Amino acid sequence: MEKNILLKIKKLLFVFLFIILTGCSQSETLEDTAPYAFKINDTIYITRCEIVRENTDQIIVLGTISGVDPSSQYPVENDHANFEDMLDQEYGKFNDQIVGYFNNQWNIFYTEEEYQKIVDPS
Repeated sequence: MEKNILLKIKKLLFVFLFIILTGCSQSETLEDTAPYAFKINDTIYITRCEIVRENTDQIIVLGTISGVDPSSQYPVENDHANFEDMLDQEYGKFNDQIVGYFNNQWNIFYTEEEYQKIVDPS
């Protein structure tokens, strides 16, 4: 039980430090927000704010985010994000990855399963 609590605290600290160090800031506190995400074709994609730095001309645009759901949850509807910066912005495919455009740059997004493996590799 105690080990489980320590593991959860460790995960929260990792996410908090990552957001601070990468500059991908959310306006609310971590307890009040879900990670930046959008929903496409019934799949949730989550970003760790990793930027596509090269070959952005090879991105294939697939669509545009048309709505924003509350930041306290993952998006419920397709083509919705849970943060304002993605509203009316494009998402696409780069190599085998899904990317979204916000803060004047393309960012890599992961499925929930991929994201969990990155955040908690154990």
